[in-house]
Formats: sequence, C-alpha cells, structure tokens
Amino acid sequence: MIAQMTNWSEIYRSLQLDTLKTSGIWMYIASVVSGFIMIFLAGLFFRNEATVLYFVVGIVVLIVLYFQWRLLLLFKSPRVFTGRIYDKYEKRRVNDADGSEKLYCFVKMEVVSSFSIDKYGNTHDWNEQPIRVQLNCPSHLFEYMVKGTEVTLLIMPHNDYIARMI
Repeated sequence: MIAQMTNWSEIYRSLQLDTLKTSGIWMYIASVVSGFIMIFLAGLFFRNEATVLYFVVGIVVLIVLYFQWRLLLLFKSPRVFTGRIYDKYEKRRVNDADGSEKLYCFVKMEVVSSFSIDKYGNTHDWNEQPIRVQLNCPSHLFEYMVKGTEVTLLIMPHNDYIARMI
C-alpha cells in the first residue's frame, strides 16, 4: 500500500547519492595520484632495495582497490524492505584507552517484499520469497523500532544501513 503512494524519485534525490558518488570518484583519483607519488619517491630513495619497492607497490595497489570497491558499491540502487521486525539489539564497545563508548544498533527483520529504486522513481522487484536480514540501524530510528511491527525501510546501497523509515 505504501509503495504505490510514495514518490520514489523524490526519496532517491533526497539521499544525495550523486554527491556520494562524486566524492568517491575524487577519493579514488586522489588515491591513485598519491600512490604514484609514493611509488616514485620510494623508487628514488630505495633504488637498490627491491623488497621495499614491492612492499610499497603492494600497499598502494591494496589502497586503490579498496577505494575502487567502495566506489562500485555506491553504484548499486537503494533498496526498500517491507516486513516485520522480530528482534533488535544494541552492542556497546568501550575504548579502554580513553574510556569512550561507541553504540551499535541492529535490527533483525523478516522481509516480505523488497525492491530497489532508481533516480526516475522506477521500482524493480528484488526478492519474491520472505528472507531474514540483519541491518545496521541509526540510534535515532532504533527507539521507534518495536518488535512485531510491520515497517517499510529504505536501505542505503553501499553499507546495508537504514536510511529512513517510511
């Protein structure tokens, strides 16, 4: 019911994924350029040390591949999950060095229907069978998640994070 009445193109634009993609492209370009500079400087200082050069080249390749992988994840479409929440929990991690605390919230959901959206508002069915998923949840939405309720959630494409509750 909610899926038919919602303007998905407006919701897609509000996510500002184009800005994320642009910044990801610039991060990728910066990592490639800085990698070439590191390889060049290592070549100047360690001309006779092949092991050091191979190590620097390996590190640069790993960094560039990491940024490329993260950039490719941004080109996936956001997903919309509709289903029932069957569990929710928090994990707290305390840093022993400074005593700071980090809170992670998770929601487990049985997805009845799911689809992805694009910038034109088109919806594409993603899964026909009920599946169970675990999603990262922001703390401000975690308070409103109640076990046993039916919800519709918008999931970010690159990190399985709940963007908003619809």
